[in-house]
Amino acid sequence: MLWGPSPIEAGQGDALGSQTQCVFSGLGRLMDFFPFLAPFAGIGMASVLGLLIGVERGWSHREDMDGSRVAGIRTFALLGLTGGIAGELSARVSPLIGAALIAGAGAALVVGYARNASADDLSATTTVAGLVTLGLGALAAVGETTMAGALAAGTMVVLTQ
Repeated sequence: MLWGPSPIEAGQGDALGSQTQCVFSGLGRLMDFFPFLAPFAGIGMASVLGLLIGVERGWSHREDMDGSRVAGIRTFALLGLTGGIAGELSARVSPLIGAALIAGAGAALVVGYARNASADDLSATTTVAGLVTLGLGALAAVGETTMAGALAAGTMVVLTQ
């Protein structure tokens, strides 16, 4: 540690502090016993981040006619899942497979945008948010969950403006 051991690590913590440390270290202990669950944690986080961005997009476009949106809640959850799977495939099999999966999903987003874009409304925000969601999913899958979560929160702040 940069500043030395915490009071709990040094044996100076109170009972509540010790219990708090035990609760937060529980997930790490679970992964020690079930290491095969670790990849699913990243992919699950990727799906949840996509779902959260999808909720924001769905809420922002709730007044739009049915079928007029490029992507909604379910699509964003699937984009997060796709990014997570691509991240896992890149790490475990081949970066080319992960890149191909992300490229295919990105192409589908762009085609969906091109089909639904009208001359009076050329906003690409939802399409770009979908591409960001793919990247966040890949980050979460390779273990960068804190960065992915922080960037997803930032994305949601930008999208609500």
